Amino acid sequence: MHDSDWNGKPAEFRVRWAETMVGDLNFELIEPLGPGNPWQEFLESKGEGISSLAVMFEMAEDSERVNQQFAADGIGITAKSHIGDHIELYFLDTEPGFKCVIESGSGHAHDFEMPYVTYP
Repeated sequence: MHDSDWNGKPAEFRVRWAETMVGDLNFELIEPLGPGNPWQEFLESKGEGISSLAVMFEMAEDSERVNQQFAADGIGITAKSHIGDHIELYFLDTEPGFKCVIESGSGHAHDFEMPYVTYP
């Protein structure tokens, strides 16, 4: 991850993650590798669990349109980052109203990144 920002300040999002598809759903297991990121904050404040629901878009224009719709309702971005050259992700400040964090952005690792390890 690079060009990361959390709560309006530059951040380094060091994580390890695993992904799998179950039908049409993509599940990610994310392990933070240090402080200063939303995943570590979730662990420290709430313990293990589902930290966010992600809705990703293929086109950056679609992602930006949804981002603007949330902004029109007063919902901003708490964290954003990039993975490689093609993936942008952000966390919307939806927890107060929706009781969960909505993660969104454009691109997906399945389309651009080769896994380091696969199982089986």
